[in-house]
Amino acid sequence: MKIGTLQHLTQNSLDRVLRRLKDSLIGGRRIDPRGVSMNSYTNAMRRYFEFSGRSSRSEFWFFVLFMVILLVIASIIDQFVLGSEGPGILYFIVAIVHLIPGIAVSVRRLHDIDRTGLWVLLFWLVPIVVSLIGMIFLGGSIFMMMSGDSAGMAAGFATMGAGFLLIAVIDLAIAIIAIVFYVTPGTLGPNTYGPPPS
Repeated sequence: MKIGTLQHLTQNSLDRVLRRLKDSLIGGRRIDPRGVSMNSYTNAMRRYFEFSGRSSRSEFWFFVLFMVILLVIASIIDQFVLGSEGPGILYFIVAIVHLIPGIAVSVRRLHDIDRTGLWVLLFWLVPIVVSLIGMIFLGGSIFMMMSGDSAGMAAGFATMGAGFLLIAVIDLAIAIIAIVFYVTPGTLGPNTYGPPPS
């Protein structure tokens, strides 16, 4: 086999792999990259209270990207211009403005993979409940440590460690499930929740 032929085969193989990777990342759809990101964000904001229908991966992820960028900018303005320590009023305004559309685009993104939007409750409520249980562990462990004897202190530290470990494992598992759902390509064609996003 000639070297030129081998280079041609290698280049063709590389082109095919890159084409397949690109198709898998954008779901096989041809997308004009100009303006997709801003249109995705503004589309998610226009559909503020719309919990039905479907949203594409690009709409969801560009919404998340712009929301995070706006939160970072708001935090910087709060800290350096308004002089607040930690998240300030501007940060909370941006967060509240994006709360409902964030939940709505999350529900529509789950609809795109033919899953119920009730998964969002799992992603939001379970970490809150687990944190409350963790506070109970923390309170009990502090009470044990205040008992004064070394056995009580050891039990308190063990309880606190077990509580924090439980919180970390459950929150990590929920985060992994959420990320897997949100990066999964949408179903092709119509599904239970309507036609594919345009």
